[in-house]
Amino acid sequence: MSLNDEAEADSFAGFFRSTNRRAYAFALHLTGNGEDAMDIVQEAYLRMHERWTGCAEPGKAAAWLYTIIRNLAVDHLRRRARRGETELEEGIAGPLVAGPEEAAAQSEVSRRLWEAIRSLPPGQREILLLRDWHGLNYAEIAEVLGLSMGTVSSRLHHAREKVREAMEGFLR
Repeated sequence: MSLNDEAEADSFAGFFRSTNRRAYAFALHLTGNGEDAMDIVQEAYLRMHERWTGCAEPGKAAAWLYTIIRNLAVDHLRRRARRGETELEEGIAGPLVAGPEEAAAQSEVSRRLWEAIRSLPPGQREILLLRDWHGLNYAEIAEVLGLSMGTVSSRLHHAREKVREAMEGFLR
């Protein structure tokens, strides 16, 4: 293995370590099933690894990863819909809290928030999750979804407004 090959392997390993949890969370948000999400993420990293030597701009690798995960998840959900399967569980755990009352209150807020997010149209939900949960900037989201930055901005604004409206009565 040459020094250049070792550097590329190290760069991919570092990229994997820094992104694997967020990648899994994104796939889980899209599929609603932990095992499916794990399979999708594994496939996404395998595809990236095969083409990593051609990755001239590692800074764009995260957008590339999210694009692959999204495409794999969409294909998976289409196949699942054809088979007539239903969505399983959300499977996302929140942070630990001090006592049972606080845990119950936080659980209810979390449940209602995810309910509000799940009720969004798919295009808005996806943009909201990519921006607010996964931290992608508008340009990265536009690249991942193949949209203009104006469309990303508009959909994100509408998504946030709908979630805010859904949570308004509950949080008073």
